[in-house]
Amino acid sequence: MRTNWLTLVNHQVTKINWASGGTKKTATGVNFKQADNTGQTFTVNARKEVILAAGAIMTPALLQLSGVGDPAKLNPLGIQTVINLPTVGKNLQEQTMTSLGAGGNGFDWGGRGPSDAIAFLNINELYGNGAQDAINDINANYANWAQQQAANGASAAALTTIFGIQKDLIVNQRGRSPYTRTGPQDKF
Repeated sequence: MRTNWLTLVNHQVTKINWASGGTKKTATGVNFKQADNTGQTFTVNARKEVILAAGAIMTPALLQLSGVGDPAKLNPLGIQTVINLPTVGKNLQEQTMTSLGAGGNGFDWGGRGPSDAIAFLNINELYGNGAQDAINDINANYANWAQQQAANGASAAALTTIFGIQKDLIVNQRGRSPYTRTGPQDKF
């Protein structure tokens, strides 16, 4: 049993606090309150570091509420921008309850998969008979998609490289994620 750890249930962090001054921003602690947003707000200060692990949806929301994000979105809401990082909150990748399938691959449209797993399908499983059309579309457009996303604040060259790696994984290697789950006997 850990004696230096306290878990508060039914509470939620509402803001990350930052050290004032200087150009390098350092998180110093967090504010939190009851999860139903009632009652007093409390502040806890970190001795060493703040570890943010609020999941795919709440992590960017908490960052934005704390002033990390796109000033064009934060400032109209009365949130002072602490770190100008326009890509916070974009490109959400976690959809655990989404059913994906295509004609020709045996997908059971009336079925329902486990809610505790994410299945990363390869392109053939995802698009079935239309996989080659999807491959052609990806090959023809990934560099254009990178250019379009560069408008959100990232380097077009870096995004083209990253998208190219992803394209290779999807199109050429047609590999599965190591976290694919196809049945109850499979392990992550």
